[in-house]
Amino acid sequence: MQTSDKNLKIVFREYKEGDEAEIINIINEAYDKKVIEKKTWFWKYKNHPNFSPENILVCERKGEIIASAHSTIQKLRFKDSQLLVGIGSDVVVKFSYRKQGIGLNLFKKLGDKLMQNGVSIRIGFFAPQLLPYYRKLGYIPIPTSTIIYRKNIGLTQYKKRILCINKRLKNRKDIHDVNLSIKFNLEGLPPFIIKVMNGKVDFITSKNIHHILIKGDPRFLKPNIFILLKGIISRKLRVEGSLRYFPKFLKIFKILRTS
Repeated sequence: MQTSDKNLKIVFREYKEGDEAEIINIINEAYDKKVIEKKTWFWKYKNHPNFSPENILVCERKGEIIASAHSTIQKLRFKDSQLLVGIGSDVVVKFSYRKQGIGLNLFKKLGDKLMQNGVSIRIGFFAPQLLPYYRKLGYIPIPTSTIIYRKNIGLTQYKKRILCINKRLKNRKDIHDVNLSIKFNLEGLPPFIIKVMNGKVDFITSKNIHHILIKGDPRFLKPNIFILLKGIISRKLRVEGSLRYFPKFLKIFKILRTS
């Protein structure tokens, strides 16, 4: 495919062998730093299992590549059918040729070509400030985020810390009259119980009777008592039990977290 814009005297064409050096230079120039090397570009595009020269378009003026747009094709299986998904990226234009509609035009031509080849869904990764331009091509923003999953499979570090507190509680008279069991069912942690009795703190992992149950996000178990209360108010941390135990609970929690 080769088309031209007579006003700008530019030509839009498919990628051909030998273009990669100029394309890589334009990408690095656009980010104002070296973000991609030749071997990375080949791995990402040229060596992709579904690579075709039609998946990369360049814009050329007087034999010089001034812009490029890339797309990789992924196969998405949906029930008994298979869809082709085009993932657009690295749409870049040389600084001196920007704000002339070249990038948008280039990406539109790439999308039209992919559609002709049976690609049903197009996804693009663009800078947020460019969204108004891509809306003109029919793209809509999809809120996304990166989620990190974390799981603690042991309680050793917590148990050591709790048992070390015992040494510091020997001379604290304000805890000797407290008898309270607090069970923790926190996200990403095995359940455990902290039992305070006769001025001693025990860390128990077996089933036991408890007066108060704490569920939810362990991030709100911070030394600051106000963070604990914030977690309770926002329901990120749920505390269940009889109200008569709550004064003791707040007292114990503050001692445990600051000891």
